[in-house]
Amino acid sequence: MALTHRRNVIQQAQHQKEQYEHHQKSALARKIWEASLPCISHPYLERKQIEVHNTHLIHSDMVCKLGGKVSLKGCLLVVRLRSWLGTGCGLQLIDFNGNKRFIGQAK
Repeated sequence: MALTHRRNVIQQAQHQKEQYEHHQKSALARKIWEASLPCISHPYLERKQIEVHNTHLIHSDMVCKLGGKVSLKGCLLVVRLRSWLGTGCGLQLIDFNGNKRFIGQAK
């Protein structure tokens, strides 16, 4: 009985930790999107011959100031990711060379 209770407590603590981390990542993604500016052009899009659509731009220094830790440098393309339900589930940051990093997570 005590072992079952202990397992339940551990599982609940793990779930709370995951919920907290998801909330933190979602909040960071929201801050980055709000701080970024609408994209007019970006070398990655031009190379791939992709239209701008609803993309934004942000400098990697600003991402760091907002609390993000990214290894990408310079002007970053910000792509909003959506689930099949149409709800936001994170961002993808892309540098000039096409290197990509995700912010947030799909849930």
